[in-house]
Amino acid sequence: MTLRRKIMIITPFITFILFIVLRYVLRELGMHDKLKWTYLVYLINLTIPFLIGEWKINFSYPLVMVVLYLLLGFCFNLWHPGWVVFVTIPIYYTLKSPTAKKVKINDKGEFIDE
Repeated sequence: MTLRRKIMIITPFITFILFIVLRYVLRELGMHDKLKWTYLVYLINLTIPFLIGEWKINFSYPLVMVVLYLLLGFCFNLWHPGWVVFVTIPIYYTLKSPTAKKVKINDKGEFIDE
């Protein structure tokens, strides 16, 4: 097993421990209004594979919408109207049409299916 795989395997345990410790410290300091920010620790699980080079970054519209929803909720407390961003996911894929076939035209103007 490579070092990269070991890092990926241990990351969820580390983030869970970090989450618990941060919540405990914030409660002891009396910062109960800051507890919601501790959930962002779990984003470490998503970023570690990219940082160590195990996964490549591809554009993912649903992931962008999830991040946008979390930003709207945590930063501006717009949880209720923020859910509307999820409605844009099927609209995006309908307009993008990932199932459309690519068709080429030869020199005679005839369609060629691939």
